[in-house]
Amino acid sequence: MDNTTKNTNNIANRYISEAAVVVSFNRDTAVRLKQPKAEEAFKNIINKASINTNLPDDSDPSNPRIIFRDTLKEIVISQISATLLTRFDNLESLNKQVEAIDENVSKLFNCVKDFAGEANIKDTGIIVLVKHTSDKPIKELNSYLFNNFSKFESQGEIVNVNYRMGFKTDNKLFVGYDLSTYETINGTNETTAESKKNENGYIVRIELNNKPFFIDSKIAFLLEPNDIKAKFKEVINTGIDNFLKNSLK
Repeated sequence: MDNTTKNTNNIANRYISEAAVVVSFNRDTAVRLKQPKAEEAFKNIINKASINTNLPDDSDPSNPRIIFRDTLKEIVISQISATLLTRFDNLESLNKQVEAIDENVSKLFNCVKDFAGEANIKDTGIIVLVKHTSDKPIKELNSYLFNNFSKFESQGEIVNVNYRMGFKTDNKLFVGYDLSTYETINGTNETTAESKKNENGYIVRIELNNKPFFIDSKIAFLLEPNDIKAKFKEVINTGIDNFLKNSLK
């Protein structure tokens, strides 16, 4: 597996720009009072002082209560989940990015076990943004997706197109794909008077989780994220290629 993807729509390179690992647990309305415990439990990922948002305990349980920040990583803890956010750039190989995410899943899962307790852990999920750069202008990419997936006439210049689908696998995992276009406008560096080339292409948002297992199961119990990790590697290695070949042919 490498960064180069060949197809008929001039995709030149692919890389993961962002990844989020989410481990959910039973609601804990006292999370904001457990800042010292959180700093001890999550120090294997970010060993820095955390920020307490001091939101009321009766406000939206998904709101951040405790936040850890590092250069390229961030941990956000709410009353119902812990999320590890990681940013990448296109200089890293896709292999290294995948291995880093795989390691993040295990690390976060174990940290949440220490913080929330094994009996309280629920589903685990991975969300990644995979960018596929293209040598085609953004208008042409938007038109291509619109002409492929839309059944009605254009009402003007096409500025945004989105194609989404999701699946429930036989082993009760959810796998979702969300395809759209992106354009990054890079400005000029005032110090060096150099300008970076603008980047555009297709972006695929991939979401995997084991929520269907917990919905279908009458008895909730600790579910190690091995199936999620294996499915993630399968999707990156073959699933996304099949999706793109069928979508962009």
